[in-house]
Amino acid sequence: MAGKTGTTESHRSSGFLGFTNQYAVANYIFDDSPTLSGLYSYPLRQCRDGDLYGGTNRPAPGIWR
Repeated sequence: MAGKTGTTESHRSSGFLGFTNQYAVANYIFDDSPTLSGLYSYPLRQCRDGDLYGGTNRPAPGIWR
């Protein structure tokens, strides 16, 4: 079992890729609005200062259980 997380500057997007011998999962959370902003993790929403991180809140725990 292995995984890799990633978070962009200002926590505007985040992703996770995980795999085992039998399964692979990947997800990417981003804000596609025309105005750049950070994302809060729960509930997932726009904000001024983001707290979205690949491994500690939304991407990895949301899909890798």
